[in-house]
Amino acid sequence: MSLFDRQSPYILDLEPGSRVFICQCGHTGNPPFCDGTHKRHPGFAPSAQVVPADGKLFVCGCGHSARRPLCDGTHKKLRKPPAA
Repeated sequence: MSLFDRQSPYILDLEPGSRVFICQCGHTGNPPFCDGTHKRHPGFAPSAQVVPADGKLFVCGCGHSARRPLCDGTHKKLRKPPAA
């Protein structure tokens, strides 16, 4: 599964104020965190994010957020209708 195959965000509960590196190449083996795989995919680098005071980070799982790597709710517009 690719980092951007989800139809929902990655909801992370982390230490407030900590710094995390979010994958941007889409090929990490530990989504949504960077595992260094971008080194094999030129043009990509991880996105450093500081965890807000509430400890919650909502990371885009669909790949279409205008605020990527953070979720902006775009996945709600992309939902596939159920199979008939």
